[in-house]
Amino acid sequence: MDQTLNRHYPYPECDPPVQKDASDIIQLAQLATAINDDVQQLSDTIEAQIAYPPSGRMDMTGFATTSSEFVVTYTTSAWTTRAGLTDTGRGGFVVQQPGWYLITGFIAGPALHMRTRLVVNGTQRGVWQGYSRPVTGIANQAQELKTTIFLDAGDFLTNVVRHATAGSVTFEGQLAVVSMVSGA
Repeated sequence: MDQTLNRHYPYPECDPPVQKDASDIIQLAQLATAINDDVQQLSDTIEAQIAYPPSGRMDMTGFATTSSEFVVTYTTSAWTTRAGLTDTGRGGFVVQQPGWYLITGFIAGPALHMRTRLVVNGTQRGVWQGYSRPVTGIANQAQELKTTIFLDAGDFLTNVVRHATAGSVTFEGQLAVVSMVSGA
């Protein structure tokens, strides 16, 4: 049987020169099945990548440290759309499919001059986001992280914080990821 050019659907053929229909019910069934399977695959792709993309958020609260630079360990998975995307044992996200991801989050604490930056597979990536400035009447300051980056399957994602306060400081934070464009 012949196939359409773009979607490769099999279609019934005619028997020239009489132009009588030489197709049988099996050929029509194959065409219907091919169209049905293609539409279902398209629907699944839309749901997985557009309506319900890989995404999640992790939280960290009450983290006390005397270090002026530390890699954040997220202790709680607030929510996720894919099992295995959040890893509380390692304290971050494990990317399951390649693609472009939007990463957002914040770190809050009483420290002055906080900055934060992305960490992928133990290596700092991108630019430092910050400085955070003190705000009159607000005890805590927050430093936001916003970036878009291409990640591969298996990449481990968290962030690092740097601040200028001496002594023990307690921090809280959130980190969220959402797949914008799948590379799979």
